[in-house]
Amino acid sequence: MRMMKRFLILCSFVAVFLCPSLDAEAQYARKGAKIVDPEGTVLSDQALIDIVGYDIYEQTFVGARRQLKAGRAMILGGVSCIGVGVLGAGAAAGLLILNTEVLIAKKETEKALVDGVALTGLFYLSEGVAIAGGALLTSGIILNTIGKKRIKWVAGQCGTGIALVF
Repeated sequence: MRMMKRFLILCSFVAVFLCPSLDAEAQYARKGAKIVDPEGTVLSDQALIDIVGYDIYEQTFVGARRQLKAGRAMILGGVSCIGVGVLGAGAAAGLLILNTEVLIAKKETEKALVDGVALTGLFYLSEGVAIAGGALLTSGIILNTIGKKRIKWVAGQCGTGIALVF
């Protein structure tokens, strides 16, 4: 039980350090895909509406930008979960083997059994986190790809000389 608490504390620290900045102004910053005119200046939202129309802007570009951001966040979360899950499973498996060998050599089979069950549970929990991370990563890649294609389509509707910057 003590090992599981340590593992959860370790996972918490890893998650905190892997999280992006929680700056109050970060939600208003326009990051991600930008459509650039031939002079190299980023088109404002109003300029893009003037070129492609409000319907295409609102229905396609805004949604695609949200998909792109969500996809990137899911990719980061998926990679983090996979890393934590694999590290946790490896640590649990190693501790399970070491703990069982040491306690059996000392003839403390009941304690070895209890610790073994706890470490086995930790191993399967870690593997579950890694599998969930894989699903999150796959979903993020799909969302990211769809968002990029939709934004490229909007940039293509703008005409010649318009570039797309990610």
